[in-house]
Amino acid sequence: MANRDGLELAGQKYGRWLVIEKGDLDPRGNVLWLCRCECGTERFVRGSEIYLGNSTSCGCTRRRHGMSRTRTWKSWDAMKQRCLNQNSPDYPRYGGVGIKVCKKWLKMDGFLEDMGERPEGKTLDRIDNSGNYESGNCRWATASEQQFNKRSNLKLEHQGKIRSIVELSEESGVPLKVLRWRLEHNWDLNQALETPVRPKRN
Repeated sequence: MANRDGLELAGQKYGRWLVIEKGDLDPRGNVLWLCRCECGTERFVRGSEIYLGNSTSCGCTRRRHGMSRTRTWKSWDAMKQRCLNQNSPDYPRYGGVGIKVCKKWLKMDGFLEDMGERPEGKTLDRIDNSGNYESGNCRWATASEQQFNKRSNLKLEHQGKIRSIVELSEESGVPLKVLRWRLEHNWDLNQALETPVRPKRN
């Protein structure tokens, strides 16, 4: 049974394996087949292991399952919970206001491919806080970076347009810290932008 040279496996799917082509024999005379896993890994596998169901993947599913206790998995799961689970306490501020998770990131493999593993001391952050969880709008960021991002993404209406406080600061020449202080102390927006900043006294 081990040899079964006449058995044609090429082009067939067994679990996560796609059999590509027939290879050589191993030292015991078993036929080896080149297989490609759904994750992209290629490996020679004994034919008997394939058609008997003893080998169905390169082992990536076990590795992914093993990530369930990692920082990366926790960030991925928390993202889905606050956007998709209506019973989550965070849902009203995320899924409840239309924040979505892109289709690719609904699976851990897709999320990991785009974001990589979560670095020590960082968590998942959206660059545009009004945007979705998707590639190009997310990063791994420290708590201070996330806090700054929340402040810098403050949107204000000025001259009929919605602008970020960073844009208004850069265009007016009023330092961001000063502009924010003025607005927090109930300055009119035009006054906050047009009032010159006094130079510091020596």
